[in-house]
Amino acid sequence: MSTNESDTPVHWLAPDEEQSWRAYLRMVTAVQVRTAHDLAELGLSEPDYEVLSTLSEHPEGTSTLHEQAAKMGWSRSCPGTPPAWRPASSSGAHPTRTTAGAASSS
Repeated sequence: MSTNESDTPVHWLAPDEEQSWRAYLRMVTAVQVRTAHDLAELGLSEPDYEVLSTLSEHPEGTSTLHEQAAKMGWSRSCPGTPPAWRPASSSGAHPTRTTAGAASSS
């Protein structure tokens, strides 16, 4: 079944474009994996680093939770939010963070 519901033909990548696109994806993955590894060696998760790096951009090194969430595009109700920042259950328990960035109910 096709997800292309219009009669417009799909424009596939040319072989050289496909090769470039796949090389780009491999590079992005390699950078993400290495960054996560380096942060883990320091006891930080990727969300920890994102919070700290955005705080470092403020002159006093502080901001409100709302400002932080808006700047990083994080929201408890947003499907793209890292799991460590979403509630762990529907019981109303607040999530707590571990150094690995996982959430657990408290």
